[in-house]
Amino acid sequence: SSSSSSSKPHCHKPASYGHARHSDFQFRPDSCRQVPQHEACLETGPSLFVPTFVQANNNWRGTGRSCGSQAQGWCKSRSATAAYAVDASKGTCSCNVDQQYFLANPEAQRVLLLHGYEVDIAGGLNPRLVRGSSASGDKKTEGAPGDMKATEGQLITRIQSSSGEPCQVGGRSDWTEADARAGIGGELSEWLACAGLTLDTDPRSITPADAFPPHLRTMGLTLQLRLDYRNSKTDDFGQVDCFLTVVAMVTWTRRQRADLITAPGPGVDSQETLRKTIYGVSIELNAKGKFYTYSIADALSFIVQSIVILQIPLFIVEFVALYCLGILSEIYRNARRSQLNVYKHFHGAIARMMIAEMGFRGLMGGAWHGSVLKLHLTEQGVLEHLTDVFGDQISAGTLQMGELQRMVAVTFRHIDADGTGSVTCGEFIHSFMSGELITVPTMARYFDDDIKVGPLRVLLDSNWHERKQDVMQWKAANQAKEEKLTPHPEGSPESSENGPSREISRQSVQSEEMPAKIANDAEVNDSGLNDRHPVGFDAVMQRLEALEALNLEHRLGQLEADEILRREDSLRITRQEEDEVDLKAALTALIGRVDELDLAMVGVRHEVWRGLDNEAMAMRRDRSRESKFDSREALAMRREKSRESKLDPRDDSTLQPVGSFGSRGSKRTYQWSSTAASSASFGFPPTDRRLQRALEEAPPLWDVAHEKEMAAVVPRPSTRGWHGIPPTGNPSRENTAVSGVSDSCLSKELRENTGGTYTSSYSNPWRSAAEVLRQMKGEV
Repeated sequence: SSSSSSSKPHCHKPASYGHARHSDFQFRPDSCRQVPQHEACLETGPSLFVPTFVQANNNWRGTGRSCGSQAQGWCKSRSATAAYAVDASKGTCSCNVDQQYFLANPEAQRVLLLHGYEVDIAGGLNPRLVRGSSASGDKKTEGAPGDMKATEGQLITRIQSSSGEPCQVGGRSDWTEADARAGIGGELSEWLACAGLTLDTDPRSITPADAFPPHLRTMGLTLQLRLDYRNSKTDDFGQVDCFLTVVAMVTWTRRQRADLITAPGPGVDSQETLRKTIYGVSIELNAKGKFYTYSIADALSFIVQSIVILQIPLFIVEFVALYCLGILSEIYRNARRSQLNVYKHFHGAIARMMIAEMGFRGLMGGAWHGSVLKLHLTEQGVLEHLTDVFGDQISAGTLQMGELQRMVAVTFRHIDADGTGSVTCGEFIHSFMSGELITVPTMARYFDDDIKVGPLRVLLDSNWHERKQDVMQWKAANQAKEEKLTPHPEGSPESSENGPSREISRQSVQSEEMPAKIANDAEVNDSGLNDRHPVGFDAVMQRLEALEALNLEHRLGQLEADEILRREDSLRITRQEEDEVDLKAALTALIGRVDELDLAMVGVRHEVWRGLDNEAMAMRRDRSRESKFDSREALAMRREKSRESKLDPRDDSTLQPVGSFGSRGSKRTYQWSSTAASSASFGFPPTDRRLQRALEEAPPLWDVAHEKEMAAVVPRPSTRGWHGIPPTGNPSRENTAVSGVSDSCLSKELRENTGGTYTSSYSNPWRSAAEVLRQMKGEV
């Protein structure tokens, strides 16, 4: 009511709420007004806005006849703060009225809330939805989308403060669905009380700031209603609790509004602009929730992920391998306890490198002497060795020669790192040590004294200290050995300090290399020449005489001669090995060339017989046609002779063809020559099959005698530019004896007498089959 609102401080003394500390925020309220209900509560998007303080600016503008004394009086009557202005140059006038006022009783505005929830408790797999609302009347719906069923359920809204204490709004703090059918809530003052505030609370007591006015009524605030949904029991949705927490946030809260209207005024040519800046309380909702349910899939996923993250399978397998397999577990434990000492590992690496070097010499045919830098392993050599290695698999048919060749090609390409087509000893050792921790370059760098060692390695690498200590001990041992071998004058301090034991040690060392000197020294000692222990120049002269008596120059000459002879023998052996390697390489190349020529000859033979087969088929077709024609001629001749015999009864013998080619009675007769076959002739048998057998049983193209030197391995003379193909013909026993071909290499027809067979001479046996047949028929 107006009487109750006028008793409020903001309506009774509005000027006391003034604020001018900030240039952007000048508050001078002068009144308290009642506003229409549609202006007392505004809905702006997802929030609800309750105005408390308004800054309004009305700007009226008129032109022409609308301006004058009447307009000025009208402007002054609107408000004591109204300002009238005239622009004579433009012929316009204006009336600007600024008003600041409070709303009479915003705390009495009722704020009601209706809320609900929807949750998929299946987690997206086969959706199972549960829905509930504060206005559903003790009911909830549950089921799959499109198949929702109503069941008994209860949604209880529990209002509490930010500290979690129950707070009453509308007379209660817990609202059931029956109580909340018309909405949950009460007056704005009750909601503010749950947040621990009023509209006259000083915001600077909550959030210190100099720009804030002394009252929340003039600057506004944000009131958040936070909804948190929980099911009371796991996997039970019969009762759902919603905890509504009221939280106040102190911040400038305002809304802007502008209207352009044609307002009544002193004239007709006028309009008025209404601009308002409204401060108030913004009520916002923020919902969240958590529902508990059982999920076997989630539980199984959690167990599996935990097992994987904790590496439990690895521990189980490790425990079984180390303690549950008997003697095998003992071996595994020893292997696991083994420690890697890099420095000591070099010993085995060097031994394996030496074994690889000796293996390479063995692969090269036992080249045990000389440098390995001149030895090279070829791909053919690798193929020969691997053929022996995989001999059982090749015999069983598991591995074919083509597959073995591909294996050799791939392996050889990887071993031959520089791509020169041959494998050196270094490349072989590198391949041999590929699976080792220490390679040849690594070992060379490890023992390189010029390499720079960082301070961190010196501090942490115990192997480096161990190697350094061993090197120092080796140097000390060599130095002591050199000192033992170095002779000292008898009167020197070192000789006098060490006494007789030093002299005996020196003499025992020299006895291994210079027995004559020891004998000479003994003779001198026995004769008493050394009793006075000469010193100085006499001692030096005596020592020189002893050295001359040893005849060292003669012995040195003999040693040099022996060394020269030894080097000459070594050089001769090396040259012999190189010559043997060259001879083997030449023999290998020659054998490869022979194999290539054999393959080429086989191809030529196949091509020749293919052509002969085609010609033979054509000849058979010609024979068939000729036989038909000859049979008709023969029939006509018999008829003619029959008629002549009737006329002439004399018995004339018919001339029969001898060795004719073709059908019986043909006019074309071909006598088979019985002349002796020359070395340049080729005797064709009367049938094609015999011709094929003759060529298959022909002598080989090469005569290779293993007991002869390589110079004797030469091809036979060739004709007509055919390289490696000897002249063919009808080889007799005479020319086979000359060429070294045995009778077993000749065909049966060529070994027997060829008399009575058709023989023709050919200087070139590789002529086409058509020319051969034409010559046989007498056409050429």
